[in-house]
Amino acid sequence: MDKPYDTTPNRLLSLPRSRTRTESLRKKACAACARSKAKCDHSRPTCSRCGLRSIECQYGVAPSQRAFPALDTGSIETGHPSSGRDDGPGPHLEFSSSPDLIPARAREPVNAQHFPSPESSSTPNVHHGVSLQDELLPLPTPGRISFRWLATMLPPPLPKAKHFSPLAIHVCKSFLRTLPLRLVSRDPPPFIHSTQLSPSPCEPLANAITITRMWYERVGGSEELVSRTMASEMESIVRKRESYDAASSLAAFQSYLILAILSYLHISNDTIKLDTLLNLQSLSDRAISTSGLICRPPTPGSDRAVSHTAYIHAEALRRSIFLACVFDDVYNTEMGLPIFVAEDLGRLPAPGPRGLWGATSEEWPDMWDQHARRWDTTTTAGATRSKPRSRPRSGSRTDLNDDVDVDVDGGTLEPGLLLHELWSGESSPAWQARFDRWLSEADEYGMWIFTVCELAGNGRASQS
Repeated sequence: MDKPYDTTPNRLLSLPRSRTRTESLRKKACAACARSKAKCDHSRPTCSRCGLRSIECQYGVAPSQRAFPALDTGSIETGHPSSGRDDGPGPHLEFSSSPDLIPARAREPVNAQHFPSPESSSTPNVHHGVSLQDELLPLPTPGRISFRWLATMLPPPLPKAKHFSPLAIHVCKSFLRTLPLRLVSRDPPPFIHSTQLSPSPCEPLANAITITRMWYERVGGSEELVSRTMASEMESIVRKRESYDAASSLAAFQSYLILAILSYLHISNDTIKLDTLLNLQSLSDRAISTSGLICRPPTPGSDRAVSHTAYIHAEALRRSIFLACVFDDVYNTEMGLPIFVAEDLGRLPAPGPRGLWGATSEEWPDMWDQHARRWDTTTTAGATRSKPRSRPRSGSRTDLNDDVDVDVDGGTLEPGLLLHELWSGESSPAWQARFDRWLSEADEYGMWIFTVCELAGNGRASQS
């Protein structure tokens, strides 16, 4: 008879240690953090620590080998695989949804009939395997936009502060509250393009739509189930983010944002923690690094218009980032934390006109040509895209205005107003002509951004 297996502590400690799945999934810090024996948040292509110090960030492990969310650093300290649970503040995401517990209608396939789009057959599909890096311009230093969320943790000088009055909070929350409901209606929210939903959305958006529908069609007493399912999906999005391509990264960012809004404004304020905001910035960085934020200008003298697909992607990503910033401001204000003017986003185009956002592929070349000519006329009438009058002090780690310049490779960026022009303090007749042009073409989203700038005390009215 075989000797019973000895389970005493000494016996267990003496067992040879094999290279199990535990070790193979352990996250590796970047080279710089490893040398300094510092914590690394594993953001790619540049972790936050290296980004703050403007030093080279290199990883010895390919992105595809990463198995856990970058912000979960428990395995670095202990050498054991992370369970996804954190004993500190933040949501404890340890539940998974079961299809048997989801209402039958919520399990219905999400398809075009839920999002009818008259141009769906003639508009490019922007969400399945599209390579956009040749069409879009990224920021020179990936990951730096996320630092605005970390501003209060940085040494002085700090970026310019702003204030949200109770009226501003009410206006922002009223708009944000409607977005999840629109996602499951026949009117997609204005930061998600109709072509992302038709003929069928990719996985992150499809799951977000299903969970949102679960909430609105829930039976009394099932709120906890929906909340757990939502938390599980948000955890899944963060865990899978390194595997997403450009279009899926955008969809993942948008899905996480819509679920965070639904959770915070419809379920409970306690469901959103700092971890949620850090995950949002990580997902936005991933979406930016896999594509870009600004359409690459056509070669001078070329008749080729900016790609319709590229414009839709860039505009949707910019709108999503602006929305995430406002959501972040609302959360921080209600938590008693300071908020700041988004100077890091100031060199990006302001929300585009309703005509371009809703154009079909057949209409696109003419619509873009007319838009470019109108703005060329407005600009050459005497207005120029000047840099912001008020810039952060030298040495500020949030001085990001140089990341997006006006001229790139001899061409000009997308015609239109820049975001910082909504608060730059300029009041010349030429600027007024540009502003009037933008406001006359703005859709509901552009008008909302304009209203937020005014109510936050950094708009035009507060400077007059």
